[in-house]
Amino acid sequence: MPDTRGVPDMKPTTGTCSSVAFERQNTSAVSDNQCVTTNTTCVFDTRRARYVRQECLTPFVSELGAGGERLQKIGGQNAMKLESEVAQHYGVEGLLERILAGLEATGADVRHLQPEDLSSFDEFHVGGHEATVHAVKRMSLSEDQQVLDVGCGIGGAARYIASEVACRVAGIDLTPAYIQIAQTLTHRVGLDDKAAFEVASALAMPFEDETFDAAFTFHVAMNIRDREGLYREIARVMKPGATFCVYDVMKKNEEALTFPVPWAPSEYTSHLTTVDEMRTLLNDAGFEVEEVEDRTEFAQAFFRQKAAAVVDGPQPLGLEALMGPSMPEKFRNVVKNMGDERIVVVQLIATRKT
Repeated sequence: MPDTRGVPDMKPTTGTCSSVAFERQNTSAVSDNQCVTTNTTCVFDTRRARYVRQECLTPFVSELGAGGERLQKIGGQNAMKLESEVAQHYGVEGLLERILAGLEATGADVRHLQPEDLSSFDEFHVGGHEATVHAVKRMSLSEDQQVLDVGCGIGGAARYIASEVACRVAGIDLTPAYIQIAQTLTHRVGLDDKAAFEVASALAMPFEDETFDAAFTFHVAMNIRDREGLYREIARVMKPGATFCVYDVMKKNEEALTFPVPWAPSEYTSHLTTVDEMRTLLNDAGFEVEEVEDRTEFAQAFFRQKAAAVVDGPQPLGLEALMGPSMPEKFRNVVKNMGDERIVVVQLIATRKT
């Protein structure tokens, strides 16, 4: 079992199984990715990301453990429905197998991967790895700090920070398949002593108050309607003086967007704010905004590069693996929305007030 000392605690919560043995009776593991249960308990191994068969799942609240119960109390059924639909939007069947096959096609040793083997696809935000490097430089992180990745996807940014800065990183995401992949890839690059991942809601996180020295969200809040609750919850788990980085798509005006886009198939799961609204939200949640950087030109260059690559045909590995065949249409719509000045891409650096 990997040494996870120093990684923020992610003990299984009520309704889950431990990484050593399942805690519920009448439950048995049948493979790394499946469980069979004879009662209504949803079983999810957060350390090894063992994923329950879909027919065994109780309502979505069960996947989120105690955090899900808390979210249900805070936001009710509407909040649970929205988060469930967001998780379904990002879930892609057979994604881990597709990634491993793509890695093999590139000649990578899939049992002993290097971070650079994953760089073409594992940072699912505008600008990919280049945007991650830029943001991390502005965060001024240092070795052995505890860092939180809210909406970690398949763990690319968390792995970069763990590898290059030697921080201890905890990542959460709503999509169980992403957590499974994050754990698998992190183990195969030898970083599971530095990074841990768990299925959880950003509105009800499984961490104690004042746990983290820094936190970041890359292209996450666009799916969250309750922005006040989101930033209050992030502030709760951050230490006073901690750095918070937000890298998001934001709206420039009230004009309707063209859908689908990478983060949402329709306006139902798209909840953008303006830069001024973000300043107010962060201030009210307990943050001091230190800098605001417009990254729209950088984003436009990124999409031009991706459009040119699509002309050359699909790559063995790339964002196509995460987004599927709808990627070109979603990219075209993002470019159109930026060109029509309906959206901007912005990075903010804030500090948790003392």
